Parts: sequence; structure tokens; C-alpha cells
Amino acid sequence: MDTSSYGIPEQLSADATFRLVVRHLTLDHKYGWQHIERLLAEEKQVEEGKFAKAGSYMVPASVFSSGLSSLEAIIKYLAEAERLKNTEIAALLNRNIRTTWATYRNASRKHPLPFASDSRETVFIPATAIADRSFSTLESIVRYMKGSLHLELSEIAAILHRSPSTIWTVYARIKKKEGGS
Repeated sequence: MDTSSYGIPEQLSADATFRLVVRHLTLDHKYGWQHIERLLAEEKQVEEGKFAKAGSYMVPASVFSSGLSSLEAIIKYLAEAERLKNTEIAALLNRNIRTTWATYRNASRKHPLPFASDSRETVFIPATAIADRSFSTLESIVRYMKGSLHLELSEIAAILHRSPSTIWTVYARIKKKEGGS
């Protein structure tokens, strides 16, 4: 691959490459250090064969502007864009297989067209972020965006196409569940 067309020197040391990638993730994608460290740990586990690659599925935030519920949008994206089987989606999201099947069916009826891809997408949610069933899907998404991406609640509301008061209420529930005030 010719990297010179991207403005990247042909010979970069591993350290320089790592710094370049980290800078890109923090500035362009607003990833926090905790998220980057988690991605590195997952990748190490993938290389060692201890972890399924499914842990790296990232859902673009633009899918949440479709008018579907958060769970419907994620399942539809994983099924159509990532071409995952229902059993894989259920395992990845820690959901019952019947739930994911019915959710996909409902989402396809509400939004029959596939999600349009946008190369300018900058915010992604790891599919595994909603596997913790002690939080609702929307709570898990807001929790990830606030905790890992360090976004303001107003930014989260704009990205998810929800009202700021809805996001504030969801965040208040998260803090209550986590034992905060």
C-alpha cells in the first residue's frame, strides 16, 4: 500500500505510528485514554486467540438518527452492515436470541432501507458497550459517550437526535444506578 498519498512517511517507527494513531483517536474521534487502553487490550487478546473479533464491532452514532429505538438501530446495523448472524448478535449484546430476532424484524419494518454510510462519521459506539444488562440500551450508550468519549450531555443529545432533557434524565438514572448523586 502506498502510504505517501495519505501524507504519511513511508518509514515510520512503531512509536511514531502509535503516537499518530493515538493522536487521531483522541482528536478526531474523541476517544479517552481508558477507551484506547481497552481497545489495545482487546486487540492483544485477539492476537493471542483468547478473544473473539466480535468485541471490536463499532456502531456509528448516525444509526441513532433513523427513528428506531437504540436497540433496534444497533441490531439492524450489526445484521445488515456487519452481516452478523442472529446468534452472534445475541451473544455480542448479551440478549436472548428471540429478542434479537423480533427486534430486527420490527426494525426492518419501521426502517426498510439499509443505513447510509457516512465517511465523515466521527463517533462510534462499541457494540459490547450495551452488553451490561443492569443498564438500558440508551443508558449504556449515554454512559459510554459521557464516560469514555467525555462528551457533554448537550453533545450527546445532538449526536443521538434526542432532546437534551431526555439525555439529562437518562444520565441521572445512570448516576443513581452507579450509586452517585
